[in-house]
Amino acid sequence: MGVIQGLPCGRALLRALALRLAPPVVKLDPSSWEEFYAIIARTFSELPARVRWQVRLFLFVLRWMTLPLHGGLFDLLAPKDQDEVLHWLEDHPWRLLRIAFWGVRALIFTGYYGNPGLWHKMGYAPVPEGNRMLRG
Repeated sequence: MGVIQGLPCGRALLRALALRLAPPVVKLDPSSWEEFYAIIARTFSELPARVRWQVRLFLFVLRWMTLPLHGGLFDLLAPKDQDEVLHWLEDHPWRLLRIAFWGVRALIFTGYYGNPGLWHKMGYAPVPEGNRMLRG
């Protein structure tokens, strides 16, 4: 589990998060996963230093907080247990935990949506007209 350009977590944690938060990534091949990680690393490197520190801290806490309750690190848990932890964070009463969860979710989505070359592999087909189609 190597560090990804400044992130204290490795690919295993990012992959586990991606599979739970953006399930279509399961269709990615090894080279597409490399691009996914590269997009996340690029995005992370462009964040302000304070935000990078906060993301690193949250990912560290997320990975280890499951050890006492679930008996393993987050990325080693069964998908059902990972979902339970993520749902708990998503609506947590502590605002800072919710913000951190949604920030990491946005980072994962950047890897998911950030490369048009990956869209077809995930079954994502955006419509260029977007909202115009909704208005009739």
